[in-house]
Amino acid sequence: MTEEEFETLDQLYFVTSYEELQKSLLLNEFDLRKTIMGMYKKGWVKCFNLDHELINMTDKQIEENFQSLSFLATKAGLMAHNQR
Repeated sequence: MTEEEFETLDQLYFVTSYEELQKSLLLNEFDLRKTIMGMYKKGWVKCFNLDHELINMTDKQIEENFQSLSFLATKAGLMAHNQR
């Protein structure tokens, strides 16, 4: 787990908007998106639009809607975070 993944997962114990993540983490937009996409592919985060979980989104759909999405760590993500 990278330091960026660890710090991002630390913010995702509750549903957190992309905007909130950007404000609380010291990552530029490119690195934050890259980190979230990597964790999404590992199954460590879920994506939400308003209060509804978005299931089976393609990478392209996520990237097109990043700024309107919220994120939450999955059980697998929390376990990886806590094992570090």
